[in-house]
Amino acid sequence: MYDNIKVTHDGGIVTVTLDRPEKLNAFAGHMRRDLAEALERAAANASARVVVIKGAGRAFCAGADVKFMAELMERDDVDEFTRLLHAGRRVLTTIRQMTKPVIASINGPAYGAGFNLALACDMRLASESATFSQSFVKVGL
Repeated sequence: MYDNIKVTHDGGIVTVTLDRPEKLNAFAGHMRRDLAEALERAAANASARVVVIKGAGRAFCAGADVKFMAELMERDDVDEFTRLLHAGRRVLTTIRQMTKPVIASINGPAYGAGFNLALACDMRLASESATFSQSFVKVGL
């Protein structure tokens, strides 16, 4: 259903997996929009009791794919950049308004927008390999 987001249901648990492990689950393309849609569906699912967000592979989420963002800037694609910002806001708003608990299961890096995603959740469970960074200044944001 989605390119880089996987959704599984196990009883009352909905697990939403960021599935772009080769890029440490960095957000690119329609990933934010797809994540927002998956979370909205989980929120509307009457049988869901809890939502878990996790990353595939060795990372939770490395934030925005800087190469993808640079390509948007080179093309001067303001409209697409604006859509990405709105989709990111939609993800965070959906989490904050959800009446079910949302848990971030953090394995490995949670950087930039990935860290913000984890912070928006009601609870964060971090493995021993979890690392956190707000690295916006390092990439000029």
